[in-house]
Amino acid sequence: MEEYRTCLRLYTHYARLEYEYFQRVNDGRRIFDLCFQTIRTNPSNFSSYDSYTDLCHWLSTSLICEFDFNHLFDHMLKIILDNSKYISIDKQMNKDKLCSSINFVLNKLFANMEFNDIITLVINCLKSRKISKWDQSTSDQDWSIYLRQNNSLSFELLFIFLSYSYLLNDPFEKLHQIIFNSILPLINEQRTKTNQIIIDHILRFYVCILWNELFTEHLLFNQCTNYLKQLFESIQWPSIILLKFTSIYTCLLPLYGSYVKEFEQTILSYRYNQKIEYRLITKIFVLQMNLIRHLKIQKSNSVNEKFNSGYEHRVRHILRQLIQDYPSYSQLWNLYEYFEKYSPNNNRIKGVLYDAMQNCPWAKVS
Repeated sequence: MEEYRTCLRLYTHYARLEYEYFQRVNDGRRIFDLCFQTIRTNPSNFSSYDSYTDLCHWLSTSLICEFDFNHLFDHMLKIILDNSKYISIDKQMNKDKLCSSINFVLNKLFANMEFNDIITLVINCLKSRKISKWDQSTSDQDWSIYLRQNNSLSFELLFIFLSYSYLLNDPFEKLHQIIFNSILPLINEQRTKTNQIIIDHILRFYVCILWNELFTEHLLFNQCTNYLKQLFESIQWPSIILLKFTSIYTCLLPLYGSYVKEFEQTILSYRYNQKIEYRLITKIFVLQMNLIRHLKIQKSNSVNEKFNSGYEHRVRHILRQLIQDYPSYSQLWNLYEYFEKYSPNNNRIKGVLYDAMQNCPWAKVS
């Protein structure tokens, strides 16, 4: 970095490392701010399409870290299991500062263009990725050609616009309509390995705002549930993010309501889990859903150690089904053993260990 002081991509990776892996939030923000100052003081270094791509990557990465997407589900679980207080997104970030950064970058990239025109351009480029002979004859400095050739950059720009819309306090319904009517159909068509990361961040952004709206009481449970149902119906690929969020979200629903059974059936009948590995993943998330609910109820009744949540038998039943379908998965046997070890009535553990050694003799058991 001493040699390449103006290499924006390098500084972006450095800031992300500090923010996500070492969880040094202030150090990560300081490096992102340093990037911004570098851009402002060296405008000539950021005037080509290659540098524009780095500029968008820096901005989208900064937003990803500010919304804390990489630790989103860990925070959700902590809030549920520890009954810890939720701090809304508005109180965790400097919205004015982020808005000014987005404004600066968009004005630099798309000078003299209205924001609505930019969004229309990006969406049209994603809809029609083929370049006609008329387009090819135009200047090389043409956004429509470049965006059609680099659809991952187009998705980054969509993510930036979504974040900007939220930071401007647009209602959730507007964000929902943008994602469902414009972005999700494009993702269903254009999803590839190269743009999967930023697509995942768009989906995390959606569930993050959904969670925030629920806790700040801008949305009711039935509204949130309906939004999730729409997402399950619209999305055309097996999404770990959606399954993970749903399994955590169900812990907030009425304890013995019909919603929980309905969500379990929704996950198990997920139409994009035909492959054997996806079927295993969906069953694991149903297991997680029931296990978290069991732990939450168990903790709330810590006075009575023998209390049975009603979900203990459900978790045990799902584990037995999984083991019957996948008897050579030693991780499942370890989980089953761990679950029985900490159950109020742990006299089943010897039988579990015996069956585990019969099915997985090569694997170590505790």
